[in-house]
Amino acid sequence: MGNFLDTPITEKETEVGEDESKGFCYGLSAMQGWRSHMEDDHIHLLTLSPELPHLSLFGIFDGHGGEMVAHYIAQHFPEHLLRTNKLTADQSKIETQAKEAFEAALMAIDAEMRALPDVENGKDQSGSTAVMTLRSEERRVGK
Repeated sequence: MGNFLDTPITEKETEVGEDESKGFCYGLSAMQGWRSHMEDDHIHLLTLSPELPHLSLFGIFDGHGGEMVAHYIAQHFPEHLLRTNKLTADQSKIETQAKEAFEAALMAIDAEMRALPDVENGKDQSGSTAVMTLRSEERRVGK
């Protein structure tokens, strides 16, 4: 049956959590299904870094044709995002900063993955779609 199983694996990875200091909760659930390997991955960082405690990062990576790209992005994207040095403690500019940081980080991780030996030699031809969000604490002024 190739890349598919005879019966689906229906056990689910489920997690719920909250950050009371930021006033939000999250939940996630993942299931392998009919694929021979789990091709999807995710990120849930309630604090992106100690230097940027107001930022949280969430992402879902839907692997296509294999698992490598989705797993690689989930593992390495946060460091690429921070390495852009475009995110600061100034929340008044977070939309512009986030757009620039995401664009730079995605281009950098794409270039890094293209240089991986299994990608260069064509052994791994997997890919992934991604949906990510950077959550910033909202500062309220007035009542």
